[in-house]
Parts: sequence; C-alpha cells; structure tokens
Amino acid sequence: MVASPRSSTRTEMARNSKPLERLVIDVPENFIGIIMETTGSRRGEMIKMSNHGSGRVRMDFKIPHAD
Repeated sequence: MVASPRSSTRTEMARNSKPLERLVIDVPENFIGIIMETTGSRRGEMIKMSNHGSGRVRMDFKIPHAD
C-alpha cells in the first residue's frame, strides 16, 4: 500500500508554514467574478491585478497548497 501524499511543513520563527502555489491567469473582464469565487474557496489571496484596457485582465494569486 501507498500512503496518501501530505504537504511538507517547515518551521520558521516558531510558526509552521506550508508551501504555496502561484496562479497567474489572463481572462476576459466578464470572468473576474467566477475566478475570484473559485480561488476564494481555496483561500487564495490576490497579489496583483492588471487591466491593460484590451478587455482582458491578468490576475496573480498565491494559494496555500491543498492537503
């Protein structure tokens, strides 16, 4: 048998920290809501959002690694 995979944790300054995933997505403006909802359910945190006036938005998230 093989055990289920587990996230590795690291202790820094008396705090446990888990790995993060980085998500960069480029979507049409009308999909911003569903992207925010989906990443929010995974406790994603938006780092940056860029709108270049072309009808598309680039969003950069960091998301805690799922167990």
